[in-house]
Amino acid sequence: ADSPDMFELVCGSPTLKEAHAKKMNPALANMFGGCAGLYLQEEDLEGPRSRGKKKVQSRSAYDSTVQEECFDNAFHPIECIVTDRSEMPMLPTLFISHGIGPMPLLLDEQHPFTRCLAEIPLRLQLDENRVRCILVISAHWETKGELEVTLRRTHGQGLLYDYAGAPQQTYEVHHRFHPPGDAEVSGWVLELLEAAGKNVRHNAGRNLDHGVFVPLVLMPTLMNIPVVQLSLPELSGQRGAEVARHCLEVGRALAPLRSRGVLIIGSGLSSNAAAKPKHLERWTEQLKQLCCKAHPSQRYEGLRQWTYSLPHAREVHGREEHLLPLHMVAGAALDDRGQVLGDFREHDRAMTHFAFG
Repeated sequence: ADSPDMFELVCGSPTLKEAHAKKMNPALANMFGGCAGLYLQEEDLEGPRSRGKKKVQSRSAYDSTVQEECFDNAFHPIECIVTDRSEMPMLPTLFISHGIGPMPLLLDEQHPFTRCLAEIPLRLQLDENRVRCILVISAHWETKGELEVTLRRTHGQGLLYDYAGAPQQTYEVHHRFHPPGDAEVSGWVLELLEAAGKNVRHNAGRNLDHGVFVPLVLMPTLMNIPVVQLSLPELSGQRGAEVARHCLEVGRALAPLRSRGVLIIGSGLSSNAAAKPKHLERWTEQLKQLCCKAHPSQRYEGLRQWTYSLPHAREVHGREEHLLPLHMVAGAALDDRGQVLGDFREHDRAMTHFAFG
């Protein structure tokens, strides 16, 4: 409190500097009533006028008084709240079936699909107090050679309308949804994946595709939380089991984020091709059993060998980009069991939501 530099730090804001200027100019004294809980008029530095007065005869005495009072009143330790992210409760991971294109955005808010998504954060007690940032792995971003993670600062991010022929209102979502990024979380993703031996780099130009903004717009509780997106590996030229293992390993590497306030969401579809009704139901039932009933080690192997362990696999996922976000979040779940949050049917497709942890 004796340092002039510390005085500048504590009383260096525009408001306090203005107060200081008024203090040094007696003509302005009647315009100023206090600062950080401290009355700074010359005649009233120690309390109400009826309780005694003290004249400040020099700037050094004034500076000393302000320094002490600012620390005692404005920066008292009781008023300081420090959040230790390393001790935050472990967040769950989510797999959200985001529907077909932007069509869910056109549903009435009382539609069962819409209501289910809106209620998920409430059911799992997910809000801005628990969630620092949302990391989304969308089915609609694949990168060749290296994974990529968005790197944006605190300004709002743009949206990528990666569809055509939809109603006009589905091209105006940016007016109500433009979340900031979180550069620190982007850095954590990069560090964790590099430590796991994965090739990864930042992408500062990528906008958020509909696999990100459709589910988040339908979960209003999460709409204002910063968002980071991670790509899927390109599928071309790779065997299904190899890609599945890669995605499970990526998820495992990202697991520490769950205790740092990062909500990991995989956005895809539990089935992505029109299938025979009986085959679709068999697939969906076995997928739910694998995610929610199997031991985590069995779940890992079942998802890694999903084309063999699950019935009618290639009928419901001719190409697995909409399934692999599930592998990511299941990998990040480690030994946590899964639960079904919702299960819907539309256009001969299953749309099942899962939570792990």
